[in-house]
Amino acid sequence: FYTLPGETKPEDVTNLEGKEQVVLDYVRAHGAITRNECATLLKVKPHQATYLLQTLRERGVLHQQGSRRWTRYVLDARYL
Repeated sequence: FYTLPGETKPEDVTNLEGKEQVVLDYVRAHGAITRNECATLLKVKPHQATYLLQTLRERGVLHQQGSRRWTRYVLDARYL
C-alpha cells in the first residue's frame, strides 16, 4: 500500500497505551472529549490531560475543534 505525498498513514490504534485507549473508547462512545472531561475520566491534572490530548492530535488520532475553553477533540475520520 502506498502513501501519497502529503498524506499520512493512519496510526495503528491497537497499540495505544492504557490512558490513550480509555480516551479513544470515550470519544467513540460520546463523539468528543474536552480537557476537563479527560482529566476527570483519567483522574489526572488538567495540564496532563492537555498533554495527552495534544499528543493524540499530533499523531493524527484526534482532531481539534474550536479553541481555548471551547476546544473539543473528536476522532479523525480515518478511525470512525
